[in-house]
Amino acid sequence: MQPRRQPGLFYDLTTDAVKVCTQNMKFWFALPLLLVLNLPCQSRTLDDVRAGGVLACGLVAERPGFAVRDKDYQWSGFDVDICRAIAAAVVGDPRKVNFVGLQQEELAVALQSGEVDVLPQGPQLSLSNDTSQGLIFVTPTFFTEGLEGNVDIYGPVVRQGDSNWLQVVRWIVWSLIRSEVLGVDAQKAASPTVGPSAAGSTFLEAGQSASSLGLGLDKGWTAKVVGAVGNYGEIFERHFGANSSNAQRRGMNRLFKDGGLLISPPFD
Repeated sequence: MQPRRQPGLFYDLTTDAVKVCTQNMKFWFALPLLLVLNLPCQSRTLDDVRAGGVLACGLVAERPGFAVRDKDYQWSGFDVDICRAIAAAVVGDPRKVNFVGLQQEELAVALQSGEVDVLPQGPQLSLSNDTSQGLIFVTPTFFTEGLEGNVDIYGPVVRQGDSNWLQVVRWIVWSLIRSEVLGVDAQKAASPTVGPSAAGSTFLEAGQSASSLGLGLDKGWTAKVVGAVGNYGEIFERHFGANSSNAQRRGMNRLFKDGGLLISPPFD
């Protein structure tokens, strides 16, 4: 695969790696600090995505309920909506996504090379998957029952070495969960005439706060996210609900308050 752009990741302190890192940072004076402190180079994925105006999203192709294409090659599914949510927050438009269909064995390479910016659902969370492929797990978004009663955990994955992008994707995903907890759906987020609860209003206002803006996102990003794709419950219902072609019980993918495993920290 050819990289869509150079991500500027810093894997080791060889001459070539340092050169790539510092060229991407545009600050050659950072080189001595990197060498002395052995600090990782921060790849500014957020800046790159905004500059290009499009999010590159890596999908495992043709997984019913998660990522499928129709006869017009339009993508839909749970993973597709996760990427649309990220695009809504980062570039202001859920349609600004370049979906890249991949095989399971191509996921890590596509992300490391910079061909894609995020995997909405990476490999199952395990010690080896989270530590040996240059990837970092963001937060759980889907649970399934594994062998011998174990729980298999899945969620978005980003490249190691860009802590800001990790935070951005994590809080966007958490906003989908938190909005369901607070009863904020797509209609309430998108229309000022449909008032959410007081707690829901606080959540939407969090997208305007100084702490929230510290992520590097524009004001109102929480409303943009939920207004674009709905809350987690709406996404699940759309792709796995009783009226979908992939109907399944929500089970462990219910909110924690409802007996499931999905949690989100407060937006205050």
